[in-house]
Amino acid sequence: MTNPVITITGANRAKGQVMGLVMIRTSPSATPTIALVISYDDTYVKKNGKWLLQRRIAK
Repeated sequence: MTNPVITITGANRAKGQVMGLVMIRTSPSATPTIALVISYDDTYVKKNGKWLLQRRIAK
């Protein structure tokens, strides 16, 4: 996973994006290859002083 990029959109709301990459190796000496790339669009909400993930959409 990459570091999330988060934008505050209101006093208790934010949106963000995070990306992930999965690599596989078929043997210990094999060159790693990309097996999966995924991106998430997240929505966060602040409740009782804590930021929570409200919604995640996988692309």
